[in-house]
Amino acid sequence: MNIQVVCGKADHGKTKFMVDLMNEQRESGKQILFFSYDHSIQDLISYGLNNPNVQVVSLFFSDLTIRKIKKYLDLLFVDILIIDTLNSFVEKEKDYDKNERYYEQFYWELNALVKSYELEVYIGKRIPSYAVNNKHQRPTLRDVYNCEQKGTEVIGLYREDVWNVSTKQTNTVEIINLKTGEIIEKPFSFHRK
Repeated sequence: MNIQVVCGKADHGKTKFMVDLMNEQRESGKQILFFSYDHSIQDLISYGLNNPNVQVVSLFFSDLTIRKIKKYLDLLFVDILIIDTLNSFVEKEKDYDKNERYYEQFYWELNALVKSYELEVYIGKRIPSYAVNNKHQRPTLRDVYNCEQKGTEVIGLYREDVWNVSTKQTNTVEIINLKTGEIIEKPFSFHRK
């Protein structure tokens, strides 16, 4: 399965991480289709997007369906599909179990689509504040649905300065491989241009 999940709570850098990823792909010439739930192309440019190979579809709080994704894939030549944030598109209930069922159905349909189009896929996932399962607020594998745990990679993002305003660790994000526990600290500029 070539689906990679990038998760974190609000303001932990998921969109910025995706923008940096898109910019890194610029040199390879890969074509990218980016679905955003709540960011416009101007927002992404303010986060530092400078990759002309990106097709951005801003849906602004409307539904994303497999049919809609397939329509765009049929129209455009795409190597990489990015969805930021998938659970915002899919989860419609306040009930965790119902949301997980909706999400899993969408995820497995997306996986079939990925195989048929031979795509790399990155899914941004916002972890709800009630879901973080530890006192330090760092995401763990328990914070993602079972179907996501089967992804190629499951990455958690954590920023200490979101939780501890007196920290000296600012403009840094911890990139956590939730399957292995490996943590990489990376400087991140979170200020919009």
